[in-house]
Amino acid sequence: ELRVKLFGLTIRPGKIIFIGITFLLIFIILFQTSILSSTNFFL
Repeated sequence: ELRVKLFGLTIRPGKIIFIGITFLLIFIILFQTSILSSTNFFL
């Protein structure tokens, strides 16, 4: 548990923002591809 707490403290806000942006971009790409692949379902 101490290692996990130290690891959480060593993470800087910049890294958290960077990880959040990367996950957001991946989610948008997957969402767009799913819409393009299942256009008939949404229509």
